[in-house]
Amino acid sequence: MIKKWDILPTPPPEFISSHPELPTAVAQLLWNRNLRTQAKIDEFLNPDYSQDIHDPYLFQDMEKATNIIFKAIDKQEKIVVHGDYDADGVCSAAIIITGLRKMGAKNVNVFIPHRETDGYGLNLRTVELLHTQKTDLIITCDCGVSNVAEIALARKYKMKVIVTDHHTVPAKLPKANAIIHPLVVGEPYPDKGLCGGGVAFKLVQGLLRKYARFNTTLPDGQTFEGFEKWMLDLAAIASIGDMVPLIGESRTITKYGLTVINKTRNIGLKKLLIVAGLADENGQPKRGAYDSYSISFQIVPRLNAAGRMDHANTAFALLMATNEKEAETLAA
Repeated sequence: MIKKWDILPTPPPEFISSHPELPTAVAQLLWNRNLRTQAKIDEFLNPDYSQDIHDPYLFQDMEKATNIIFKAIDKQEKIVVHGDYDADGVCSAAIIITGLRKMGAKNVNVFIPHRETDGYGLNLRTVELLHTQKTDLIITCDCGVSNVAEIALARKYKMKVIVTDHHTVPAKLPKANAIIHPLVVGEPYPDKGLCGGGVAFKLVQGLLRKYARFNTTLPDGQTFEGFEKWMLDLAAIASIGDMVPLIGESRTITKYGLTVINKTRNIGLKKLLIVAGLADENGQPKRGAYDSYSISFQIVPRLNAAGRMDHANTAFALLMATNEKEAETLAA
């Protein structure tokens, strides 16, 4: 086989000389990845959570979405979070439901579609089912932006719909009550590369910011910042599992999320790390800290396998488990 090597151009000498702290090879890699300003280089090499995580209210519909959700919580309306059957979709649903419950939602459920019988995203049969179950609000995660007919039916039945998604935006958007999606035409949100779990995390972050306007702590006394950061383990798994480019905000989420995974409070995730042979019986990492490789090749495939072999509800239940015995059974 004849191979043709296409070598990228070397950066200008002034770029190399202006970054004497960087090895030449690293400087060239940064240049070729269009990371050419000091701010972008610093964000890539040393992500800073206090500086590199954007305000969730930069999403044009965030105010609208959080208002709808808090009204639903206040009235104890029935909320259904519609996820997806892969690791990104399952983590997204777990992030949103955990956040809703933390802020007082009592009547909240999940719907994870079956890979074979339901297919990807909302379908008309599911909308009919949620209507018969007297659902008031549907929040999609990792899906929904292409479901024009399905969301129209939901609105016909007087159900409110909030879409959180990151997939390709169609020419015609669904007429949802709010759409949180970084790629929607005209969307000012600065980071376009978030995965579904990243977008779900931003929604919960937005809810926390609004809740903090009128409260000093969460109902159980936990701080807003503490709860937000403990959610990063699932956001990092979603980002790694969906193989989004680990640059910008996704990189910051993943870096800090990996730190959280190494001391996770998520009982199900901890048991899965043990079953996968990555942690000892006490939940401590066996071979040093977990990294993107161990999550990508050891944890994400196991979460994905639930939806491919049977139903992703097993993976979701694992991530939401509240006692060790239940978590051990689901992890196994």
